[in-house]
Amino acid sequence: MNDLTLSEQYVLYIDLLGYRATMSEMSELEFLKIINRSYNEAKRMITVMSQPTHSKSVFNYRVFSDNLVVATNADSTHALYSLSFVAYILQREFIDKGVMCRGAITKGQLHINQEFVFGSGLIRAYELEDMVAYYPRIILDRLSESKSLLENYDVFHLDSDGYTIIDYLRIRDNKDIKSLLIAKHKLIIESGLEKHKENERVFQKYAWCREYHNICCERFELPFMHIE
Repeated sequence: MNDLTLSEQYVLYIDLLGYRATMSEMSELEFLKIINRSYNEAKRMITVMSQPTHSKSVFNYRVFSDNLVVATNADSTHALYSLSFVAYILQREFIDKGVMCRGAITKGQLHINQEFVFGSGLIRAYELEDMVAYYPRIILDRLSESKSLLENYDVFHLDSDGYTIIDYLRIRDNKDIKSLLIAKHKLIIESGLEKHKENERVFQKYAWCREYHNICCERFELPFMHIE
């Protein structure tokens, strides 16, 4: 246990939304399989991005129940972008399976090993996810590096409250895949709006998704996918 040290790291914390409700609509095993497939795809991307030819970042990750923590050394703005790209892949994978999530990315002291995760960086990421992200979005803490990322990379979107978020519907070039993703997202949001119209707290989350969806429809020139 002599190797217990804390270091400055970028930390991603993700929470799956509607965990109990989803398990009431499908078997626990079915939901576990969805989570497993999504995590495995994300792990594949993390492994690829950890290779020297792709990125100098090395990612550590831990899964517990409906939560996921991913961390990497905070040694460059590119490391923050790489972690943000992992968040993008994760959110896309979950959306593709019809599962909403929210989360936060921040920087702070962390220790992460095979046995536990500990540090103020994790606490800060959890607090941002729980009290600030609120909607099904992954936000970046207001770090000095965030502005540079927003200006130079295309997996980010500036939300109406001034937070930089993961632009999970963003797809480069391929219009057919883009249309399929938007169509699936439209069905998920419309279903959620109808299902939770009597539950204001949950309805607000889907209303935010509708606003984000419609912004993406305008950007991608897909007006027929607009949600009323």
